Amino acid sequence: MPKKKNSGSSDNKILFILRKIGSFFIFLKDKILDFFDFIKDKFSDLFDKLFGKKGYKFGIRYKIILGFVIPIFFIIVVGIASYSRAKQGMRDRYEKSTLETVRMLGSQVDMITRSMHTEVSKYVGLLELNNLSKGVYDSNVSEKTRIMRMVKTNILASQKVNDFINNVFIILKDGYKNITTKGVGIDGFFDEYYESIEKINGSGTIRNWIDAHPVIDNRMSLSDAVGDSYLFSYQALNPTKDFAVVIDASKEKLQELIDGINLGEGSIVGIVTMNGKEIIHRNGDVLTDDGRPVFAGRDYYRDILSNKGLFGTEEIKYMDNECILFYSILNETGIVIVGMVPISIVTSEASGIWALTLILVVIALIVVMAVAFVISANIQKNVETVSRGLGAVAEGNLNVKVRVKGHDEFVDLADATTNMISNTKNLVAKVDTAAEGVADSAKSVQGASKKLGTCSDDIMRAVEEMSDGMERQKKYADECVSTTDRLSNEIANVSSQIGRVKEIVDETNRLINESVRILSTLGDKARETTKATDSVKSSVSALLDETGKINSFVNVIKNISSQTHLLSLNASIEAARAGESGRGFSVVAEEIRALATESSKSAGEIKKLVDGINAQTDTSVGSVDMAQNIVDEQFELVNSSIQIFDQMKASMDSLTEELMNIDKAASEADQRRVEAVSAVDDISVIINDSAANANTVMEAINMLKKNVDNLDKTAAKLGENMDELKSEVRVFQI
Repeated sequence: MPKKKNSGSSDNKILFILRKIGSFFIFLKDKILDFFDFIKDKFSDLFDKLFGKKGYKFGIRYKIILGFVIPIFFIIVVGIASYSRAKQGMRDRYEKSTLETVRMLGSQVDMITRSMHTEVSKYVGLLELNNLSKGVYDSNVSEKTRIMRMVKTNILASQKVNDFINNVFIILKDGYKNITTKGVGIDGFFDEYYESIEKINGSGTIRNWIDAHPVIDNRMSLSDAVGDSYLFSYQALNPTKDFAVVIDASKEKLQELIDGINLGEGSIVGIVTMNGKEIIHRNGDVLTDDGRPVFAGRDYYRDILSNKGLFGTEEIKYMDNECILFYSILNETGIVIVGMVPISIVTSEASGIWALTLILVVIALIVVMAVAFVISANIQKNVETVSRGLGAVAEGNLNVKVRVKGHDEFVDLADATTNMISNTKNLVAKVDTAAEGVADSAKSVQGASKKLGTCSDDIMRAVEEMSDGMERQKKYADECVSTTDRLSNEIANVSSQIGRVKEIVDETNRLINESVRILSTLGDKARETTKATDSVKSSVSALLDETGKINSFVNVIKNISSQTHLLSLNASIEAARAGESGRGFSVVAEEIRALATESSKSAGEIKKLVDGINAQTDTSVGSVDMAQNIVDEQFELVNSSIQIFDQMKASMDSLTEELMNIDKAASEADQRRVEAVSAVDDISVIINDSAANANTVMEAINMLKKNVDNLDKTAAKLGENMDELKSEVRVFQI
């Protein structure tokens, strides 16, 4: 809910004090930042001195101070990040609450407009008023007067009940008195008023919400002050367009409404009508005035009207001040509720927190640097004490004792340093004693190395002689291997020839076996041919028997045809005797005679055919007997060929066995040759290994001789070093 002006005076004072504190902190922040810039420049000069000169060391004091300052730096970074997030969070919450306040103010104005719409609709639909405008009561003056008084009383009551209703006008036609809440009624001027009001898209429909009605102002003789007493109006016509009802919204009451809204110091709250007429309320004088409307006609106001949203926020710039604009548009009326707040006011509390944080960080930094300076000074003093003691030791004084003040780890360090010096003193004494012994030992080693060199020369000569003998043995072994290789090649050739001969013998055996198989098949075929010829011969004999039977049948047919011929002849004679009655029988007899003749002729032809078959059969029997004789001779030849091939196969088997014996002997000889070559190779390998070992021994002896020479030199150098060590040890004061 919006805050009332009278209840927000104490809050305004608190906000004013907070703003003053915030301004002070902002001033303080600028000074602290200047101080940090100064410190940064000084540190830059210090680092130039520390690292700009060659060989200058970064002292422990500065390291400790830097170690304390780095966490402070990270705390500053965290503070900056937290400030940024808090600032944004405060702004988001402020924007949300302020936008809600503007929307609630818009809801109140919307309720006012709805009440005005309800009142106008009530009078536009009032039956008595519609009848009055139509002249229903013109003949009844008392009723007409009563109706006008009733309507007058109602509109005055509406004005009294609703503080936001300034005036109510019921504009009638000429001949009637207008009914208004302002003064006495004057003659109606509805036609003039209807012509002056704005129509939507040129139609007869009027625009209901307006922010000026100059015709009413002039005809009602309202002064400028009265005419300026309303902010906007709602107008409507009755259904028959006989009169108009206009209600003005009180500008004074709307001004009081927005005066009770406090969005913060420097904020501006306003109500802007559909045609740019506005009222505003300023909280403080942070935002100056340039004489123009704050909202209406400005670019940012046109931008929010062009947006599709009915409420929202925009960042704008007003009179060189960054501000946040809050708006809520009443869509039906075109009225806009707006609020403007400087961004600096929104974030002033966060700026105060930021300044306070900076002050605490600066104090912490000063305290940390002071503590670090004290600690580093104590550390530096103790370190210098230990360093002086060690410097004396470096100059040869081993009787130094290091002592520091305090109860920290530097006391332990000083004691440990004193013990180290004492132990070093004992060590130097022992080194002096040991140096004498090492010098004597070096002389003994030098003599032994000379004897060892002489022995190495003798061993080298013996190894060289052994190496020459191995070279000769290697030569003989190589000749033996060469001879054995030639023998191996000859044996391999013999084995190869035996292999080829064995392949030929195997191929011959295969051919013999194939020939035997073919001859066996041929014998089988000959036996089958014999059987076939016997079958043919039997068939031919059977055929001769059948042809004999056919000849018997032919003779019977011939006899029958002769008898038939005689019978037909007798029938013809008898038919001739019978005359006309025997003519049909004569025809039959003639046909029988013709049939007998044909049968006799056919029997003759059959006999000829049978005689031909008999002749061919006799020829076939002779041919079958001849084929039988040929097949018998062929069978005997096949059996003879098979016996010859069997003898050849036996000979080939004997040859194969002999070849196998030869191949076996050659293989055994080659095996013996391989064993001999392997033995010779083993001998050669042993000789080569012996030669290599001899070379290795030679290299080892050469290395030994070099090492002996080096040992001799080292022993001599060791003697010299022991002399120098004794002279250096004598520098220390024991």
